[in-house]
Amino acid sequence: MAQILKIIDHEERFGPASLMHFTVEAGEQINAKIVLEHKHISLYCIDHAAQRLIFTDLPPDIDLTNVPFVYNAQMENATRFIAVSYDELTELTSSLTLPENILLVYSTGRAGSTLMSQILNEIDNVVSFSEPDVFLNLVPIIYHADNRHDYNYLVEHCFKLFMHQYADKTVAIKFRGECIDIADVIRQVLPSAKNLYLYRHTIEWASSWWRVFSGFGGTGTRSFEQASAYGINFTGRISTLKHVIGDNTDDVSFVSFITSLYLFYLEGYFRAHEQGVPFMAMRYQDLNNHREIMLTKLFDYVGLPQTQLASALNGFERDSQAGTALERKNDKGNTERLNDESVKIITDILSNHPLKLTPEIILPSTIHP
Repeated sequence: MAQILKIIDHEERFGPASLMHFTVEAGEQINAKIVLEHKHISLYCIDHAAQRLIFTDLPPDIDLTNVPFVYNAQMENATRFIAVSYDELTELTSSLTLPENILLVYSTGRAGSTLMSQILNEIDNVVSFSEPDVFLNLVPIIYHADNRHDYNYLVEHCFKLFMHQYADKTVAIKFRGECIDIADVIRQVLPSAKNLYLYRHTIEWASSWWRVFSGFGGTGTRSFEQASAYGINFTGRISTLKHVIGDNTDDVSFVSFITSLYLFYLEGYFRAHEQGVPFMAMRYQDLNNHREIMLTKLFDYVGLPQTQLASALNGFERDSQAGTALERKNDKGNTERLNDESVKIITDILSNHPLKLTPEIILPSTIHP
């Protein structure tokens, strides 16, 4: 059985998809199979403390393949939630099959991953989902587990329950950056899936973050508590932040803060690569400057027909984050940019990291035009 959760109130909060964004009231018990029988019901988040998955019921006109961020569309349009206990999952998913062709898109963020999801959705018989947060919810669960593979069963259930309506298509899922931390676990669950990693020149990446945050007045210093709150569920990310700032926990500059995020993502990539997770890595500047060449290589990797290349190129013509706080028009009039001092801070942090990085880093398995 499953339980209806009625939405009483919704509070805008920062952070991954969670019931904490809502005030809910327990409703009636229903058959758990309802989550498989209606296309407008989708997997939203994990309530791990209560050992249950949370599904959201959306209006029929909400197409999750056509939104910049799945978690945001689910949060803003939820009409009710349906909670399904972990104990129900094995029986619920027993008849479900995964798509034969799956592409998993990892990234550092601000590197064209939302654009890539939009490009993929231009292709016949392909559906791409941008940032369903149920997979982000898995990151702290796996991090805090006694064994990293204790929850392989939960990972598999989540993929089956999210993808089951599209088993006859090529399905792409574009993750938030933190999901690189569980790429090894996902590889065990989905051994035949293709893995794409998008990144960009470090200074360009940091400049992109700077433009976004400066538009909201968020580029000032912050305390360690404020900075670590951004990754409170990801202890590994807090460890990276501590490595970057050293003992200076009272005054964390914005530049140091975002560089710690970048390093967390790259550490995850190197770790997954060393564990044997096969990637095609691609730099944003190569994707944007050599569009047809790079997509041709991606199509060959994923097994997509080259006849769909012209359709895919149409994905470059629209702002992939339109309608969100990150859309391009929000940059208008924003002339604030990283100064030379900030660039030096970033460069020094990279060079002092154990990986001895530079802003021009080329990751292993990177393809070139």
